[in-house]
Parts: sequence; structure tokens; C-alpha cells
Amino acid sequence: MYAFLKRVKFLLDNFFRPLFLFLHKIGFRPVHLTLLSFLFGLLGAFYFNVNWFYSFVFLVLWFLFDVGDGMLARIAGIESKSGAWLDFLVDRVVLVLVLYKYYEYSHALFFVSAGLLAVLVLSLGEVFRK
Repeated sequence: MYAFLKRVKFLLDNFFRPLFLFLHKIGFRPVHLTLLSFLFGLLGAFYFNVNWFYSFVFLVLWFLFDVGDGMLARIAGIESKSGAWLDFLVDRVVLVLVLYKYYEYSHALFFVSAGLLAVLVLSLGEVFRK
């Protein structure tokens, strides 16, 4: 599974690199992309039960900017622990909100509990990996 995720990350890095190079040239910083990803994640969670299409678009944008903030930090050479923690927190807040909205929609407690457990395990793995 980890090898698959590394391949996906490699493809995304190569595909979106020109976009993030352009954003770097016009003055965007990684924290700007992190905050945009948070905004899109909140909108995606909000629209989850209202309009599936909007929710999908906003969650795709959340993912794109979530990937992009790290890429922009590497491009600009300004990686920081505080930026990594902000990104980590934004990701977890959005994931928990989306799972909550899914629970509101379906009342599938088992799937939401499994999702929250997965978020917790992945988060602990991320914390101890660093």
C-alpha cells in the first residue's frame, strides 16, 4: 500500500509541479495553500449532505492544495516543523468533519467508527514517524 501511495505522490508531484512553480513565482507561500486547503475542506464537508457535486469539487481542491503546500515548501526551500504541524492539524480536522457529515447522512456508525479509528492510527503513525 505504501508503495502505491508513493507512486501516486510521484505522479501528482510531476503533474502539478508547473502549477506550484507558478504560484511560488507570484508570491504564494505554503501557509497560504494550507489555509486554502482548510477552506476547501470545510466547504467540502459543509456541502456533503447538501450537494454531492459541490462537495466532491471542494474535496478534490482540498486534496490538491493539501498536496501542494508541501510541494511548494520543498520548491521554495522553506520547509518548517510548524508548517508541517499546521498541515497535519488541518488534514485531521477536515477528515473528522467529513466523517461526521457522513454519519449525519447515513447513520452508519460502524463505518464512521472505523474511519475515525483509521484517522487515529494514521495520525499516530505520522507523529511517531517524525
